[in-house]
Amino acid sequence: MQEDIVWKNETRKVIDLIPASYNPRKLSDEQKEQIKKSLDKFNLADPIIINLDNKIIGGHQRILILKELEVENVDVRVPNRQLTDEEEKELNIRLNKNSGEWENKLLIDFGKDFLSKIGFSNNELYEIFKNEEEEKVKNTRTIVFTVSKDEDDFIRKCLDKERDNPNLTYSGKRLKQSDILISLLKKVKD
Repeated sequence: MQEDIVWKNETRKVIDLIPASYNPRKLSDEQKEQIKKSLDKFNLADPIIINLDNKIIGGHQRILILKELEVENVDVRVPNRQLTDEEEKELNIRLNKNSGEWENKLLIDFGKDFLSKIGFSNNELYEIFKNEEEEKVKNTRTIVFTVSKDEDDFIRKCLDKERDNPNLTYSGKRLKQSDILISLLKKVKD
């Protein structure tokens, strides 16, 4: 029976780490840039995973970038025993595959700009925000009513005046006429 695996933190020279020839992970240029930005901002927050023989199990792409950046030493996680080839390969795949799924309702709170800035693609953003957009459409009503020219002028003046209200809150990234009208109606209600 194999000994249980226990991991410890150590430091290794980047040039001593050996990429696994079987590693199936690849990066697009955009993903590479996102990793560079992350490393530049946060340094190596997630250690490289290696086997006792210095073979990289997890972190191949970060190591490639760290080499380009001429980093000499790096934090690594090392097992207490040499992993078998099968264990090593399984862990390599699990580290990349077992990423889990996102809770889109919580991601929405970060906003499209932030998620885009940290590397979410347009397709991913669409998937995250599509239900929110569909809900907005479902909950939108169009109200049409007829007013005289004088009443129209009065309404527009009121809307223009309310637009300058510093306490005005609105529903999106830009102020809409409906936001201003709702603000005025709330004042009348109170």
